[in-house]
Amino acid sequence: MHIAMKRRALALVCALAAAVASARDTVYVESEGPRPWYTMLRPARRTPAEQLEYARGLRDRGSLRRAHRHYRALVASWPSSPEAPVAQLEHARLLDARGRSEEAFEAYQQLMEKFPGSFPFDEAYQRQTAIAQELLERKRWGVFSTPERAIPLLEKAVANAPTRADAARARLTLGRAHRQNDDPAKAAAVFAEIERLYPDDPAAEEAAFQRAECLDEIFRAAPRNSRLIEEAWIAYDRFVRRYPDSPRAELARERRDQRRRSLAQRAWEEARFYDRRGGRPSAAIGPYERFLERYADTEWADAARARLEQLRAARKPPEGDSP
Repeated sequence: MHIAMKRRALALVCALAAAVASARDTVYVESEGPRPWYTMLRPARRTPAEQLEYARGLRDRGSLRRAHRHYRALVASWPSSPEAPVAQLEHARLLDARGRSEEAFEAYQQLMEKFPGSFPFDEAYQRQTAIAQELLERKRWGVFSTPERAIPLLEKAVANAPTRADAARARLTLGRAHRQNDDPAKAAAVFAEIERLYPDDPAAEEAAFQRAECLDEIFRAAPRNSRLIEEAWIAYDRFVRRYPDSPRAELARERRDQRRRSLAQRAWEEARFYDRRGGRPSAAIGPYERFLERYADTEWADAARARLEQLRAARKPPEGDSP
């Protein structure tokens, strides 16, 4: 019996030794398991370090398509290795250098999402924002820009670094892209966010003016909406109060005064409407009073005062009559 036990123990030791030897001769794969047989991203070397050198050699010899594939194979096969973020960054740089801008942006984005803290963040972020800016300014057929393609990229860049020193500038570019894409409502929301989050940043002044311009644009698309006129007037007035020395302050004052005149004219027309209604001219007293409370300095003010006095006099009972 003792001999049988010794034989079993010896067999177990031999099996373990064979397993160790076999492991040394196989390609290293992380704990998540080998890549499926059908994938095209199979590594050409046994270890991440060897695979990185292999991909670099392909790149240096000008075999760029194969280099891309083997950088990606490294990341796919050894995602937790120290070489994985290096390979992803070099893959992104190579795409960038080849002018494949949108693919490069997504490659940098994978760095942000999969390897936080393991790569030079400033380089990747600055290239992302530069790519998005270039795409925003790029002309299609030499005439039309393509903001609809830049907006998703800018939104990702903004989300990647909300507290960076240049985050307000990235949001400003996003707001301009929405405006350029004929969406002033979304643009106004982005500009308002800049004012709220970065009130002391130099971009806040530009954002405040751009927001007022967007609200004015929305009003001009629906000119009968008094609420939209008032929002535009408030935005211009706020800009003038906060940035009185801005190069754009004079233009903002001019537009503010134009919008206030429009509001005054509408309030005057409302009072006149109630005044002309048959049977109850006294119903116009309230609208005239509200008009004078807000617009006593406008061109309609004298007529409003005169008419208000007439209506008040007509409402009083004649002297000597009993109540």
